[in-house]
Amino acid sequence: MKRYVLLISMLFICTFASSLAQVRIAVLPFINMDGNMAYNIWCYKLQDSVYKELKALDPEGKYYVILPPDSVEAVLGQLNVNPTSPEYP
Repeated sequence: MKRYVLLISMLFICTFASSLAQVRIAVLPFINMDGNMAYNIWCYKLQDSVYKELKALDPEGKYYVILPPDSVEAVLGQLNVNPTSPEYP
């Protein structure tokens, strides 16, 4: 009986703790698959405008946290997921 009470209380604590966790949003860069390098600037402008709009909706970070674009770029560079990169296998 004590096991069930302990199990239920642990389940309740884990559920309660996860409900208090703050949502983190990463705006991923758009990739120009056209091949025309002149359109790459549009991809960065689109990513920046989405980032700024989400940041303006919740500037205090009360409901969600927006990850900075440079952090997202650094992680994507480490993962090597950009097919236009020379290091892409």
